[in-house]
Amino acid sequence: MNIYFLLPENFYSKIGFHGFFLDIVTYLKENYSAKIIQPDVDSGHIYIEKYDHQMRDCELIIEDEENDKLTILSVCESRAWGNGTKVNDIWDVLVKRNNPIDTIIISHYSSWFHHSADFSNQYNFKIFKTSFFPFNPWINNDYFYKLRKLKKQNNFIDKMFFASTTRREDPFKLYELGYCINPDLRLSAEMYLNTAIEYKVGLAFSSVAELCYREIDYMGIGLPILRLEYKITTNPPLIPNYHYISVDRDKYGLYGKQNDEGWGTHFDRLGGEKYVNAYIERFLEVKDDYDFLSYISENAHNYFQENCIQENRLKNIIKLINL
Repeated sequence: MNIYFLLPENFYSKIGFHGFFLDIVTYLKENYSAKIIQPDVDSGHIYIEKYDHQMRDCELIIEDEENDKLTILSVCESRAWGNGTKVNDIWDVLVKRNNPIDTIIISHYSSWFHHSADFSNQYNFKIFKTSFFPFNPWINNDYFYKLRKLKKQNNFIDKMFFASTTRREDPFKLYELGYCINPDLRLSAEMYLNTAIEYKVGLAFSSVAELCYREIDYMGIGLPILRLEYKITTNPPLIPNYHYISVDRDKYGLYGKQNDEGWGTHFDRLGGEKYVNAYIERFLEVKDDYDFLSYISENAHNYFQENCIQENRLKNIIKLINL
């Protein structure tokens, strides 16, 4: 067994998916004597000549040469990339092989394909979705969850929490209207979570992918998520008004409702007046319903414990890999 594994020697080797991949690689090395293939220098990719593929650090490729089997794990936010000089898309590698024992496991399915895409009768290889994980592999989200549990519900700040390094206009408008924290705060990871647990609700938005690190971190600390209803299907699924407070697309007439085939996450990021009004209305509906907020918090935290903590996510992914 060969494992192609790229861990850049810089800040980005400290984010969540690198820790996730590191768990898998060390497990396979210790239990299956896997050979780890890494670049000699920090080049940003591994070129695999036999597949004509430049692999990035957001991919992990497990190769069983004896049985001619590939198992791919990808946390890439989008499918295609590169300058066109090589086959830089691992999906194309799998399509070309069309091998019935190959498998790809994707965490951002809806930003690779349309959310309703069904390839079950088109390709021989297997396609699975998986859950996501916290942003920082070294921070104990459960510590902040327990701190939040000690706080009295009526002492939570009566606003939505949101902070981001990439600008979205809706949070700034909500801040101007008095419904959201200043989204332009620059906080360390520890201060980010320590500040978040003071609020009633955590606001969430799509990035390139619909599901972001912030939702997972919110679930880990017990901060109820308020966001547009997901169009993706995660594995396991995130259920509206059970794991998160759903802003119903149909009710508010927002682009991207369930029957809109032209939907893309960029519409959710761009937002606008209708979106802002929808967030405000939904927040006002739930902000003083402490039983409902506790219900969302507990269900989401249970999801986090079952799927996103280190030992369980490794156990779940090993089942999907099916060695």
